[in-house]
Amino acid sequence: MLAAARLASQQHDAEQEKLVAVAGHDLRSPLTALLLGARYVGRDPSLRDGTRQAAAELEEAAEEVQRKLVDLIDVTRAMHGSLRANLGLIDLAEVATPVAASMKQRAARRGVRIEVHAKPTMARADPRLLERALRDLIDHALHHAAPGSAPVLSIKPVSGGGEVGLRDGKALELEPDLIAHAFDVAPGETAASRRVSGLGLAFVRAAVTTMGGKVWARNESGPALGFWLPAGEP
Repeated sequence: MLAAARLASQQHDAEQEKLVAVAGHDLRSPLTALLLGARYVGRDPSLRDGTRQAAAELEEAAEEVQRKLVDLIDVTRAMHGSLRANLGLIDLAEVATPVAASMKQRAARRGVRIEVHAKPTMARADPRLLERALRDLIDHALHHAAPGSAPVLSIKPVSGGGEVGLRDGKALELEPDLIAHAFDVAPGETAASRRVSGLGLAFVRAAVTTMGGKVWARNESGPALGFWLPAGEP
């Protein structure tokens, strides 16, 4: 009976993963059309500033939905043990710095500035998963940062590997129960719980765990979320 139950569970997991993959595939085409349309409209030199800004916001929203869709697929894969990483020894700072730079304009539209404190930091990672995890980590901070704030992205070597952290010195510190549920996929019912959870952070955890690392949440003169990746073989 145990074998039959295990087989049924595996079949259910496989069907669930397939359903998410099929839904993702079907949604990509209309999302791509929406994204390309927004880009086309936004590049019309005859547009007024307000219309051009609206097109830019539509393009940004479409890109975010695309990223969330891919995150959903990969979080589902990670839950079923089928997310894979192509690991190599890389400098985390060399990946993180351009990712943060690419998001400065988006931060500016929200009235936020990203500060980067990066030191050469070698760790084993999959560059593709790492870049997406960094983007989701920063994007989550931008969604919750108050206008006028300057979240700090830090990359530094630590014992056994490298650490990436994002701290917001103007936000309220995290309560112990929030720290315990950080990086959960399901946002809580309160604004405070949504500061440490959601699909983007769930992908960060899935990617980091797949690469052999660990996520963390703590207070460092303000709330901080981040992750550690090992420098050597697991």
